[in-house]
Amino acid sequence: MQTFQWIRDLTAIFCILGWILLYFIDKEYTKKIRKNLAIIFVICIILLLYNIYLVEINQ
Repeated sequence: MQTFQWIRDLTAIFCILGWILLYFIDKEYTKKIRKNLAIIFVICIILLLYNIYLVEINQ
């Protein structure tokens, strides 16, 4: 169970970092896919909050 939580943590963190890096590296390209990035970002935030929620319950 602990390993699974670590995997989810890392997935969410890398997802958010990747989104931020893509935004700063290539703003012209980002404008074209902003809607998709927004959806991905929301999914990442939900994943992170869900993970925090599960950790709080398990303690």
